[in-house]
Amino acid sequence: MNREKPKTGLKLLFLGRVCHYKGVDLLIESLQSIPSEIVTSCTIAGEITSDQKYLKELHCPINCIWIDKWLQESEIAEEINKADLLVLPYREATQSGVMSIGISSNIPMLSTRVGGLVEQCSSKECYYVNPTPESIAEGIQEVYTDPNFHETSVQQLKKKNIEINWKNIAAQIEKTFL
Repeated sequence: MNREKPKTGLKLLFLGRVCHYKGVDLLIESLQSIPSEIVTSCTIAGEITSDQKYLKELHCPINCIWIDKWLQESEIAEEINKADLLVLPYREATQSGVMSIGISSNIPMLSTRVGGLVEQCSSKECYYVNPTPESIAEGIQEVYTDPNFHETSVQQLKKKNIEINWKNIAAQIEKTFL
């Protein structure tokens, strides 16, 4: 897919099971202070746990699309293809399968600087922020206004995908151990 910087506001995507540690409430709160010309929509796609159902009732100042179900692979691909920025507002994490999907999809990402997430992507591949609404809002605005972030992250993710290709990994192992 050809990923170009959007000419109008960003279409954000949160992907995955919606549970407390994933910080969707932080994302929604961050949207309160972001001008509508910067973010035009936010899709929250994934099954919502029973303790997080209240999130759908929170005031969201932009078009907030809720997809409350377990997504099939084709649905995940469809949502990624519609989005400009994959957002991971986690409070904590040891790693993220969603970030791995983002890497393989070459989609620009914004993630909180928690757990093992910073080990999955470099700061050239993903924009990192603190797990607070203020920091998330500031990061989304920085991503939107930075003339180079979008193109740089897509190019870096393409390089990463080549590096982590199984054929290249096998060649590195052979070179090291044989």
